[in-house]
Amino acid sequence: MLFVVTGCGQSAERHFAEGDEHFEAKQYGQAADAYKKGLAAQPHSAPAWNRLGMTYRLMYNESRTTNLKKLEVDAFRRAVAADSTYSPALVNLGATLYYLGQKDEGAIYIRRSLEVNPNNPDRQALEALLSTDRTDRAMASRPIEDVLKDHTPKLMALDGVVGTAQGEENGRPCIMVYLARDTEALRQAIPTQIEGYPVKLQVTGEITPLKN
Repeated sequence: MLFVVTGCGQSAERHFAEGDEHFEAKQYGQAADAYKKGLAAQPHSAPAWNRLGMTYRLMYNESRTTNLKKLEVDAFRRAVAADSTYSPALVNLGATLYYLGQKDEGAIYIRRSLEVNPNNPDRQALEALLSTDRTDRAMASRPIEDVLKDHTPKLMALDGVVGTAQGEENGRPCIMVYLARDTEALRQAIPTQIEGYPVKLQVTGEITPLKN
């Protein structure tokens, strides 16, 4: 029995090493396959689950396939389940959830990562991320409908702005400003946020009413 377990461990490490080689070569599909083979033999390896999650993240960045983002989250969750003190997986899971708009849950994992690894070289950036979210929430004290209603006349008075609307970014409400054309002057004139809500620009061209 001892020989079998040792053999499985060696097989898993071989697959993990193979996955790392493919990862470094940016062969992400092959890397994912190798990591999964290793995890089949050694399913409680937090570092391997974390590497698989990173692989899915990069595959998603290349293809924007929605299912890959789900696989990324699942892999990071499996890493944290395998070792709740493994800081890299805590950071990765927290950041992924955060940018998916699940900020409350994401913040829990980010804070946990800082507790288990207070000397994280990225600590300042992570704390700034959490601080920015708290500031945005505090600033966005009025309903976006009221903010949009009050600020639309001023925005529409700008030459080149053809409309405004309520939008969504990463699961949070934002203010959409539609432009007839994209110019540096307009970008300078339109704020990046209004009362705590981010402002997103979209070029639509001139908008004309439909004829009956």
